[in-house]
Amino acid sequence: MSARRRLARAVSVSACLAALALTACSTAPIAPLPPPLPELLAWSVPPASGAFLGIDGEVNSGDTLDALTFEPGVRVVRVLPHSPAAQAGILGGDVVLEFDGAEVDDPEALTARTQRAGPGAEVLLAMRRGDSVYDVRLTLAGTNAPAAAPDPRYRLDPTRTRAGWATVPDGVRLVTTAPDGPLVQAGLEPGDVILALDGAPVVSARELIRKLQARPPGTRVELSVRHADGGESSQRVSLHQMPTRLTELGLPILFNWKAASDGSSSSFSLIDIFIFELFQYARDGSEQRWVLFELFGWDLIPFAVGVGELE
Repeated sequence: MSARRRLARAVSVSACLAALALTACSTAPIAPLPPPLPELLAWSVPPASGAFLGIDGEVNSGDTLDALTFEPGVRVVRVLPHSPAAQAGILGGDVVLEFDGAEVDDPEALTARTQRAGPGAEVLLAMRRGDSVYDVRLTLAGTNAPAAAPDPRYRLDPTRTRAGWATVPDGVRLVTTAPDGPLVQAGLEPGDVILALDGAPVVSARELIRKLQARPPGTRVELSVRHADGGESSQRVSLHQMPTRLTELGLPILFNWKAASDGSSSSFSLIDIFIFELFQYARDGSEQRWVLFELFGWDLIPFAVGVGELE
C-alpha cells in the first residue's frame, strides 16, 4: 500500500472518530410523581400513648451554615422545664444519638420511639455534648393532655418506591402510591403499615426513605407489612428503576434532534450553518411545523398544521 493511500485511510479514520466524539447525545429520566394525598384517609390512627420526654428536636445539620451533610442524631432545640429531659440535665444544643440502643437520626423517629415506650418506661439515651458522648438514664413521664402524634405530613419517595409515607405510632404507613409502582406490583395498598425493612424495624417515614435511597435501583428488599385487616405478611419488593428516554442526538452542522422527556414536543434540523438551515421540523403537542430553507432567519418555504401557531 502506498504512503499516500495509508495517509488517506488514517485521515478518514481520524475524521470518523472526531465525528463520533462530537456527536451530542443525552437522556432524561421519566419519573411522574405519585398521585397526591387523598383528601380523606380511610384508616384510623391508634391513639398515642402520652409518653413525655420534654424536648423539641431537629435534624442534626452540624454547627456551620455551610454544612452540606447531616450528622447522626437529633439536635435538641429546646428543653421543657420540669420535664424528664430537664431533670436529667439535658441542654439545648445536645444531640440525642441513641434511644435504648437504637440510633435516631430524625425527630420523627425519636417521637415514635418515645410513644412506643410509653409513660413510666425507663430508657437509656446516648447523648453528645461538644466532643463528649455520654449516657443518660431517665423515666418517661405521662401527660394528661393528648400526646402529640408524629408529624402528620407525608414524605415522598419518587425514585425507589414512588410512594408517599407517613409516620404513625406503630410503624410507617403507605399513604399514596403510583398505580404502576413497585408496591402495587407486590400487592401493597394505601393504609398498609411497614414494620421492618429487611428484618430491621423502621419507626419513621424519613428513616424508611433514607434506607431505601441507600440501596441501588432494582434491589429486592423484604418488607414486613401489617395490612388494614390486621393481618401481617412479608413482601418482596424490587425497588423502582427509573426509565430513561433519549432527549437529544446530533452532529454539529449536519443534524440535531431534541425531544421533551415526556414526549410532548420535539424538533429536528438538518444542515445548520448559522446563517443557513436546509430543513427544520418542530412539534409541540398537536402543532407541527416544517421549514425548507431558512436564510438569515427568514423562512423561505414554511408549512404548518394543527391548532394554533408556533413562534
